[in-house]
Amino acid sequence: MTIPAFTLPSNAKKTIIFRENTVADCLDFCGLDDRLDEVSTTTYLNALQVGEVYDSALWTTQDRRTALWWIFVISNQDTTIALDYECEHCGKRHTADIDMMRLDEGVRTITSDCFIKTELLFDGVERQITIKPITGQEAMYMERQGLALLDLDEDSLAYRQELARLKVVQLACAFRFELEPDDFEEALDMRISAIKTMKRTSEFRMLVASIESAFATLAHGLDAVLEQGQLALVSYPVACESYQPKEGEQEDATPATRLLIPFQGKLFIPEL
Repeated sequence: MTIPAFTLPSNAKKTIIFRENTVADCLDFCGLDDRLDEVSTTTYLNALQVGEVYDSALWTTQDRRTALWWIFVISNQDTTIALDYECEHCGKRHTADIDMMRLDEGVRTITSDCFIKTELLFDGVERQITIKPITGQEAMYMERQGLALLDLDEDSLAYRQELARLKVVQLACAFRFELEPDDFEEALDMRISAIKTMKRTSEFRMLVASIESAFATLAHGLDAVLEQGQLALVSYPVACESYQPKEGEQEDATPATRLLIPFQGKLFIPEL
């Protein structure tokens, strides 16, 4: 089977060639660690590239999950998954067969620069920053940092403090200063230190709002949302199976819901 060339949603000029996964791949990637999903994703996407490898750690997280989906739907004859949900229209529980292939209806590709430049105050000093999507390298770093939460009681002060620290790390991964060290962690530490100096109301909130606005403008790849900290793909509209059209009402008037499909990279990496 030939997998068609994959165009990076963040860069329409860059295409990647993937091969179909083999039994050897399934053996290599079976029993993946749920806690290191981003690490597994990087290894898998790099392993399946044909020819020169374009390190997927440098892709945006949106590029990466779209690539996993692309390989999955092209490599599998059955691309449907069953999803149970409570219908917001009739209140009943339904089971919908979601055709993952149809998610391509919501895929977006950026044809211009995938970043936004702006100026913000850091402790009263105006500095130019470049807001950009979070990369695989940054996602892997945050994933490893997040492991510390597993050893803490969710009701403890230490847990809440660590969670707040991770939110600052996430913000620091979403932008760059004009001049930064070449070393990844040194540059990240510099941004974290700068964020800590910001005035909470007049400066920090502007940073958060600017990043949220830029992310909405730079959205690409599969349609997805964060729901209670869990990434979920957004389905095409699914009609309520219990709805009874009223007399004279057209069939296309049946209410429909866009379902949220929980996303985890390992679910798209095959096992035997």
